[in-house]
Amino acid sequence: MRGRVVIFLLLLTGGRIWGQTGTSGSVPDLSAGLEMGWQHPPAAARPWVFWYWMDAAVSKRGIRADLADMKKAGIGGAYLLAVSDTVNPPFYTSVVRQQSPVWREMVRYAMKEADRRGLQVAMHACDGVASAKTKELRLSWDEYPGRLKPLQDLNYSLGINRMVFHVTYNPRMDRKPGMTFGGVGNFFQRDQIWWGPGKAWIDYTQRCQWLLQQGKPVADHVVWGGAFKDEGKGGMVLEKDLIATESDTHWAAASGSDTSSEIIIPALHQATGVVYAHRTAPGLDIYFVSNQLDTSRIINLSLRVSGRKPELWDAVTGEITRPEQWSQHRKRTVLPVRLEGNGSVFVVLRKPIGRKGLHADDNNTLVPDNGMLATDNGTLATDNDTLVTDNGTLASDNDTLVTDNGTLASANSIALFPVQTLGPSWSVHFDMAGGGPLAPVVFDSLQDWSRSADSSIRYYSGTAIYTQTFEWDLTASGHDGQGQAGPDQTGTGQSSRLWLDLGQVDNIARVTLNGIDCGIAWTPPYRVEISKAIKPGNNMLNIEVTNSWANRLTGDHSLPENKRITRSTAPYHLDGKLLPAGLLGPVKIVR
Repeated sequence: MRGRVVIFLLLLTGGRIWGQTGTSGSVPDLSAGLEMGWQHPPAAARPWVFWYWMDAAVSKRGIRADLADMKKAGIGGAYLLAVSDTVNPPFYTSVVRQQSPVWREMVRYAMKEADRRGLQVAMHACDGVASAKTKELRLSWDEYPGRLKPLQDLNYSLGINRMVFHVTYNPRMDRKPGMTFGGVGNFFQRDQIWWGPGKAWIDYTQRCQWLLQQGKPVADHVVWGGAFKDEGKGGMVLEKDLIATESDTHWAAASGSDTSSEIIIPALHQATGVVYAHRTAPGLDIYFVSNQLDTSRIINLSLRVSGRKPELWDAVTGEITRPEQWSQHRKRTVLPVRLEGNGSVFVVLRKPIGRKGLHADDNNTLVPDNGMLATDNGTLATDNDTLVTDNGTLASDNDTLVTDNGTLASANSIALFPVQTLGPSWSVHFDMAGGGPLAPVVFDSLQDWSRSADSSIRYYSGTAIYTQTFEWDLTASGHDGQGQAGPDQTGTGQSSRLWLDLGQVDNIARVTLNGIDCGIAWTPPYRVEISKAIKPGNNMLNIEVTNSWANRLTGDHSLPENKRITRSTAPYHLDGKLLPAGLLGPVKIVR
């Protein structure tokens, strides 16, 4: 069942975490070290993992390998559980019985190795037991970071601010995927096929958890609303902390008329599939907003905070930007944000507005000097005839905003335009040890591995390296490669920045250009910045694409035992359907 994701996590939440040294009894200035912790998250922000030692499967070599890879991936610690399992046939020959002298030595060794690497280890006080009845859940080995992200974000919105992922441990170096906790949990361990590039997901997790550990949580509250108009009775009114709206697909005339001569604005409705969390401290408010749908949208946020400038913190890239469109109206901050499919963003408010750089319009609404005004009730309020409502006035399919004089305005996101589409031909190198072809393969066009006539590609699980050399002409880099790029209208230097947009990726990709690591694309929009790596003339591009274990396990199932590449204790669900895999593109340079 590919549409279903099952995730087992230990979810930890704290009401008030002031950082590494502060306490809830003091009132520190959190904003001072916020960016430092964002760029270099401390130990408290790192996720943990369950670390199961199945009864007969523990070795010093496996302990060293696991801890080394935990450290490399950015894991903060491990929760060690010893589990008795007498149901599966022996998967490993060595037997280390719990509570035996050898087992106790293994525990001491693990603690010493963890301490040497700066990792923390906690230990369960009693034995765990696995039986046949607890192994009925069959998973498909189809999980990957981009697919797990929406559920992770949902838990963040519920107040969770540290996660312990389930599950990791493999005592052997020669069996992959190797030892797991039966059919339960995510297969999160060093032999997970995307473990290496999955570090980008752990970086995201650290940044999220750092911000979500600041201050204390805020929830909606009820305020006295005075007498009801019709009944003359006192009542309570829910003052929403965050209001999320978006544009409908149809248009409504501002005057109620549908004549073309009237200024029109899109109809508003409450945005579905948007979840959030709010943390606050003196002089600081942090909103985490997640799009739980897999489609890109512009979400219009009305936040119950005023007096401070909003900033957009992207936990995927680590970038901090200042929105161009926002306003303060009736003690609320209003701004539109674009969220990719399953995308998320932090809105951080920490810097006082002051009166400089602002003016009041006819409705006494504070407006930045750029005149980009969004009102709280969707009415038109302008300074320079710019048309914006609290939904951001979504006006076209390319996610740009249109003002009433026909000019373009951004939606608090970088407006990117294609400047060059890379050629269709790629040289692709598969790993022969993973069952791939013996020699590099030339793809005349990008294709899904699972549809290949070659079984060594069709059933391939692992990393394949796509290589292409392309010509870059800096002076001929306008839209779609025609003419020069337009001027920087944002004043932020954005026009000089270039990204490589990979299009569709199944499931995660690392980009290297001219030998320079440009980053990992693991969630929509599958894009990395290449500004510092690209050069005039010939450019050498490598894209390392990794999928999941599902297709290889499916292919191995039909092979004799001695011909199989994979070895695992976990059951897996096979329905004969292979999963899309590889780079599907189109691959474009965008500005």
